[in-house]
Amino acid sequence: MANGSIRVLIVQRNRASRDALAHALEQQADVDVSVEDDLTDASALHARVCAENISIVLLDLEGHGAGLASLRGLTALRPAPRVVVFGVPDEDDLVIDAIQTGACGVVTCGTPLEDLIGQLHAVANGGATCSPGATAVLFSRVASGVVAAERRDRDGEGPGSVLTPREREVARLIERGLSNKGIARELGIGLQTVKNHVHNILEKLHVQGRVEVARLWRHRPSHPIVHAPARVTARE
Repeated sequence: MANGSIRVLIVQRNRASRDALAHALEQQADVDVSVEDDLTDASALHARVCAENISIVLLDLEGHGAGLASLRGLTALRPAPRVVVFGVPDEDDLVIDAIQTGACGVVTCGTPLEDLIGQLHAVANGGATCSPGATAVLFSRVASGVVAAERRDRDGEGPGSVLTPREREVARLIERGLSNKGIARELGIGLQTVKNHVHNILEKLHVQGRVEVARLWRHRPSHPIVHAPARVTARE
């Protein structure tokens, strides 16, 4: 491998597509390519990344379930490799899932090769990047979240107003940084019950993850405490 080159490991099951992509990337003077067809063993992939000094794992998410599971496994290991996912539908929630799972780059279907190469360089230099299709999904999702938040503010509603008392307790503990297991211990309830509450909170607040729940809860409007009027007794 030449000094300063980007060493890319393409992980894709379809051999013809994998070999075609590898051939195209190898035409770049500063890109060195290896290939792998097994998406299922994250530990083996991680070992190969470390042994071969891989700069970027280019992971096919076209299979969705298997690819996302592989991404989750890779990003959970330490040191976590830098992963760029490709084959992602640009109208799909998979864009959001991939970013939340730890991808450094998201390349949607139909992205030109020159754009992919640009993204690989950006990620190799420590950046995070998305193709135009993925960026459009992010803008749409953020905009919808902002509109929902503005509507709640306009109507004088904080995030807690749509939640049950127990859901508000769970949201408060999410804002404190507790895991589902930690919340279960704190509240003395089952882990699955906590997961159900978290699912309901995400749906009711129209957000995608715990970070957004914590942000909304942290910046929720403060409501003054209404004290009961003093009790008046008649003088005798």
